[in-house]
Amino acid sequence: FDTQSLQAQGQQRLPHIFNIQRDIPLNGRAFFFVKRPRFPTKSSQEFLLVDLMNNLHFLAEDKNAVLRNVTEKARTMPRSKLMEAVRAYAGVRTRNFFETVFSDTGAYHAA
Repeated sequence: FDTQSLQAQGQQRLPHIFNIQRDIPLNGRAFFFVKRPRFPTKSSQEFLLVDLMNNLHFLAEDKNAVLRNVTEKARTMPRSKLMEAVRAYAGVRTRNFFETVFSDTGAYHAA
């Protein structure tokens, strides 16, 4: 399909296929590549925190400990810049997490 002509005709945007082969061996080690559809031109602490939460399910660390640390870190960062990164790059679960962090209750939810 020619996505530009379909978009020009006002039809629904087609999903992107970034890489069919995701497990690629390099130097005898297997790597899983993930390409993000939205990525800032310059990384910031806010983006990296949002990306960490987006990829929480890939981590081997204790998820509850990571959630506690992220909650503490988020509360020390400028809220407007962090929420801007959340709006631009977060998935639904990550967006809900940060909204909960900055709500009046201050509780966080487990993964």
